[in-house]
Amino acid sequence: FDLTHPYFGFLPILTYVYFRNIRKALRERHLAIFKSLGAITLELYLLHHHFFLSSHGTTILVILPGYPKCNLILVGVVLVNMARTMHRITTVFCETLVPSENDTLSIRTVIVLGALAGGFYTMAAGMQSMGIVNMASIGCIIVACGFLVYQTIMEMTWEDYRHSGPAKAKAAAHEPAVAKFSPPLIGAMLVFLLGTSWHLLALVGATATDRPLPSQCDAFVNDGIWVPVNSCSEFQRGHDYRDAGTGSYYRDCDDISNLQWGWRST
Repeated sequence: FDLTHPYFGFLPILTYVYFRNIRKALRERHLAIFKSLGAITLELYLLHHHFFLSSHGTTILVILPGYPKCNLILVGVVLVNMARTMHRITTVFCETLVPSENDTLSIRTVIVLGALAGGFYTMAAGMQSMGIVNMASIGCIIVACGFLVYQTIMEMTWEDYRHSGPAKAKAAAHEPAVAKFSPPLIGAMLVFLLGTSWHLLALVGATATDRPLPSQCDAFVNDGIWVPVNSCSEFQRGHDYRDAGTGSYYRDCDDISNLQWGWRST
């Protein structure tokens, strides 16, 4: 898809735009599904790289092995719902952290977010240099950051909540400790369960790397050849993909001819 999309991806878009505006009756109407998807296009684009695709964007996440169409529908539904949830969360965060009517708070928030991004980048570089990048360390960092974000939002919104009414302020003052710490604890449990489930799917799922090949592959597995693949030439990569079935398991141009096992089409 990545090798051919730049050359043919614009054709269905131009075709739709042409037929969409060919008559006045069509221009005055719209499809609700396109309107809904248009509101979450940014979230869909970002999430599909991290959730919908796997193996560096060369394969689709497999949850139901053996049922490709059902698997595609299931993963697509989950992806759309995740994108809608992320859109709502992003909207709430933008209104809370960068309010349009308070320029001072917006500037301060942008500076803090820039400092946080630089801190996270430095932390990631340090963890990678020390070789401690794993599911456990990333999970601990996510839980700690989630707790800090929760505490920050609570402190930022406490003044407005306290002045909203004496009954609410009195009830919040006598709020037990369990009620205060239950949201971050529940979030930590969800992160742990999601990380464990994702790790198990990677180990024993249909995309696991140590799974044996099907028995029907024995008849022609040795008929292939080593195909030199030039990672710096998109044309050559596309040609080898179509003619020899080689994959795109690399992204950087290193001026080295990579060898991959493939089968020449006959």
